[in-house]
Amino acid sequence: MDFLDLVNRITLTKQLPQEPVGSIMIPIKRFLSTDQRLTKLLADVDMYYYTLGPERFLKLLMTRIPRRRYYCKNPKKTESKADEWLNNKLRIFFHCSNAELPSVRAILKAHGLDVKELRKFFGYNRRRK
Repeated sequence: MDFLDLVNRITLTKQLPQEPVGSIMIPIKRFLSTDQRLTKLLADVDMYYYTLGPERFLKLLMTRIPRRRYYCKNPKKTESKADEWLNNKLRIFFHCSNAELPSVRAILKAHGLDVKELRKFFGYNRRRK
């Protein structure tokens, strides 16, 4: 099971994992302590870790932690393959470098050529094999 999958089970679905959690409990506590809303709760509950054991401590954490997502999703890529393809075509067509490319795109946009029209001009919508 993935680490974030395990955190998701603990915080959102409140289900106990099937495999033993003893070795991964300390990284989970550290990960949850990065959220400022949980630092006081984890500090209060942390003293019971060694007396309760990992499984019972996990049950205690699941009862105390509010149900929400405590991690960010992966950020979206700023540039897709289509944009990368278009940048390569524009560099070749206008004989410009990477540093000059934003100004070339700004000039094209000022003349009313948006990304969709440029892709159409260079033939991105055609089937490529």
